[in-house]
Amino acid sequence: MGDDPSIPVSEPIVSAEALDISKHGLRLTSAYNVPVGTVVSVVTYYQSQGSVCLCDVVWKRMEGKKILYGLYIKNWGRLDKLLEHKLNEMEASEIAEQKNKLSKPADSSYTALAA
Repeated sequence: MGDDPSIPVSEPIVSAEALDISKHGLRLTSAYNVPVGTVVSVVTYYQSQGSVCLCDVVWKRMEGKKILYGLYIKNWGRLDKLLEHKLNEMEASEIAEQKNKLSKPADSSYTALAA
């Protein structure tokens, strides 16, 4: 991409470590310094299978010598079936958890006082 002077322009791939991933975003760390607003192509590996997505850099902050990024996934150019299945499972689990929280009765451990 050529925006970080410490990385040669001829370097086609810069390594990063994914910390969180969903169908719509990911959080990662890298030594590569990319400005917020940059569009990046990300290759992710799940069970040795590669998937490619186009992302917007939404936020970044320093974390030690590495930079922590939040990326919004604009679209998946190639989404491996194994990763797609895993992301669908995670999304379904999160939706079920949200529904479960909403269906629980309000906390009645305190009594309201009437005047």
